[in-house]
Amino acid sequence: MTLVPLPAATPLGRATGITDSGWVVGEMSDPSGSPSFAFRYHVPTGVLDNLGSISRFGTVAGVDSVGTVIANRRPLISIAGAQLVEIDTLLPAGTPWSMRSVAGINEFGQICGLGDFGGAAVPVRLDPPPAGPFLASANQVGGGCSAAV
Repeated sequence: MTLVPLPAATPLGRATGITDSGWVVGEMSDPSGSPSFAFRYHVPTGVLDNLGSISRFGTVAGVDSVGTVIANRRPLISIAGAQLVEIDTLLPAGTPWSMRSVAGINEFGQICGLGDFGGAAVPVRLDPPPAGPFLASANQVGGGCSAAV
């Protein structure tokens, strides 16, 4: 068993995801005990990253093989251990899409969740571009999200 070394000032925490490459992700509390922050921990190196606020009642939804973390309350993403940012801020300018929630991320960095297109809720898959961290497209998918490329 490997314990995630959460800071002493965080009395509560829980792991919510793990990868084959050794990333463990989850939520940790503030000193009052409210789950408020996302973390990622790399077991092989022992590096723990506080990814920032997910606000009260937020949840970490997943992690990919390189440690990209997604979280909900508002759809959030952390790339390369940076602080969480809203996914909508990374979509191309002028896109008709916005994200309502995220449900998972696969080893290719593709994110599935619930999008908004013109006021309609639709299941979507977000694909990262070949180079750079910005999300390139939101593709409406049939009845749910696919892990296939």
